Amino acid sequence: PRWWSPGESPGILHLRGGGSAVAVATWDFGEIAVREAALNLEQGKSSIDAAEAGVRAVELDEQDQYYVGYGGLPNCNGLMEMDGAIMDGGAPYPSHTPNRLGAVCALPCQISAVSVARAVMDQSPHNVLVGQ
Repeated sequence: PRWWSPGESPGILHLRGGGSAVAVATWDFGEIAVREAALNLEQGKSSIDAAEAGVRAVELDEQDQYYVGYGGLPNCNGLMEMDGAIMDGGAPYPSHTPNRLGAVCALPCQISAVSVARAVMDQSPHNVLVGQ
C-alpha cells in the first residue's frame, strides 16, 4: 500500500488497495478506518467488507478518538446511542447491479452500528431501522 496526503488538501488520507479500490478519510480519526480497510483489501476481501471493517475499527476505538462509536460521547440523556450506515454502490455497466444500503439510528446497547446496518442491508426488506 501507499500512503500520501496531498499538500493542497491537508488532513485527507488516501490508500490504494489491490485493483481499483481506494480508501479515503477526511477526518483525523479516519486514519484508523483507512488502515483497517487497507488490510482487508490486501487480503482480497470485497470493498464493502473492507469499508465495514474500517468503520467498525473506528467504532471500537476508545483511545485515539472520541467522536464516534464506543469511545464516543453519550447523548443529552447520558446514554450511548449509535447510528450507522453502509452503502454498496453496485457494479458498473454492463452488470448494472443495483445500489443497496442499510442504516440504523438511535441504536442502544450496540457496539458496532455499522455491522448492524450491514445486516439491515443484507437481510432486511427495509433500508433504515430506528431505535430498539
